[in-house]
Amino acid sequence: MKKTAYCIIGILLFGMLAVGCESKPKSKSIIPDIDVDMTSEEVFAIVGKEYDNCIEESWKNTIEYDYILNDDEVFNTDLKGYMFFEFESQTDKLVTFGYHFGNDGSFEAPVYPYSKEELKAAYDKITETLSEWYGEGELSDENLELNVCEEYKWLDDKKQLWAIYGVNLWGYGEPNSYEEGVNEIVVSCTSKF
Repeated sequence: MKKTAYCIIGILLFGMLAVGCESKPKSKSIIPDIDVDMTSEEVFAIVGKEYDNCIEESWKNTIEYDYILNDDEVFNTDLKGYMFFEFESQTDKLVTFGYHFGNDGSFEAPVYPYSKEELKAAYDKITETLSEWYGEGELSDENLELNVCEEYKWLDDKKQLWAIYGVNLWGYGEPNSYEEGVNEIVVSCTSKF
């Protein structure tokens, strides 16, 4: 009887140890616990109200809140940048959220110090993770004339995920110096309209 009890306890302890050693799966959201259609109150409850920048875009009828990042904990790229949340003004619903990786300055005077090679290596990590979560993305070339080096899109339920990187993004001329061009990675999730 004692032998049986010890065996059962041993099996239970082994089972608990095995479960405890399993690694936690990564979140399937580019920003953990955040998804489109959340209200600003729901988002602030998760990320806090201590944003670093706020932009009201009257032409888009949105309000964007930006949070400076010193470390990328989701994709482990080691790039600095900022996280953003864009809400539709009238409904207060989150329509777009994500990251701009590569900015290492203030919002008033941004500096983009990462090389094209550093951006590409980080972008490859990001797209690999997104492909694991959402399947193979769709490669796009629609923004090549705007200095986009690579662009992928994924469709998932009610949203679209987008990842791009480039040097002197959106620029029509050369910046005074490399660091003054918009050299970054953008990763976003947008509600499908």
